[in-house]
Amino acid sequence: MNRIKILYSSADIHAGIKRLFSQPSPRDRRVTLVAYVGSDGESYLPHPDGLRVICSPSAGGTDPETLRRMIKRGATVEFSDGLHMKVYWSRNRGCIITSANASSSALGVSSLKEAGIWPPPRVIKIDKLIDRCGD
Repeated sequence: MNRIKILYSSADIHAGIKRLFSQPSPRDRRVTLVAYVGSDGESYLPHPDGLRVICSPSAGGTDPETLRRMIKRGATVEFSDGLHMKVYWSRNRGCIITSANASSSALGVSSLKEAGIWPPPRVIKIDKLIDRCGD
């Protein structure tokens, strides 16, 4: 993929994230900057081993049990107050920037209207975004 792909629906975004994070190579770096990880967030963030998750600690939005399960499966979890962005990034496969949190409300069968873009690899400088999470 050499161009920006437009994701017009929750289904498009969900399929894109699965493709972005599926079967990671040992040399791939994967990061999720997402406001909320819902109680079903694991189903939207496949292969958590080696995944770095930065999310908001807001009660009611981020589910602590889901984060504990992801940590047990090898994810690294960090918190950022005021985080609102939704970025799903892979060094090898590009990045999805979207309105959708990692939850069934956003990515499952619901009435929320979500959209996103999928730029190719090396377009988005993930460390610049990670630095913003510490501000």
